[in-house]
Amino acid sequence: MVMMMPARDPAPWVADFQRLPYRLGARGPDAVDCYGLVRLVLLAVAGIEMPLFADTVPAGGAADRAALAALVAGYDRDRWRQVATRSALAEPLRWHLEPRALDVALMRIGRHVCHCGILAAPGWLLHTEDAGAGVRLDRLDRPDILPRLVAVVRHPELTEAA
Repeated sequence: MVMMMPARDPAPWVADFQRLPYRLGARGPDAVDCYGLVRLVLLAVAGIEMPLFADTVPAGGAADRAALAALVAGYDRDRWRQVATRSALAEPLRWHLEPRALDVALMRIGRHVCHCGILAAPGWLLHTEDAGAGVRLDRLDRPDILPRLVAVVRHPELTEAA
């Protein structure tokens, strides 16, 4: 399946989260890290509660990214619906389902899958990964985003939703 380009504007709820400042380990509502943003959006928009993982937030660096990657890989993986996957870094992303708002994007930083964001609409990613930018909305096909994307997944409570 070919990746959909943005066919419409991002969801209206995006404005509620854009420009929130980044802070490692923050879970909202005044600041977030990447997981904190996904958790906050899923709760505010869909009423879905995700674990805090407050005691497992890394301090930074490659070893911490590896630990966080292991946590991402192990968390309730079988229940989440695979929307898109990449079998190897050199392979193209393969879409299994049509992407939609509230799907979660899993991305690499270096060689570790330890960054996430949330789709604001097909082709649009709401995410944060550094203090300088805060929460921002980016096209999913940007050259600094798409090559890092390894999977897009859908929360089990959203698998039947339209």
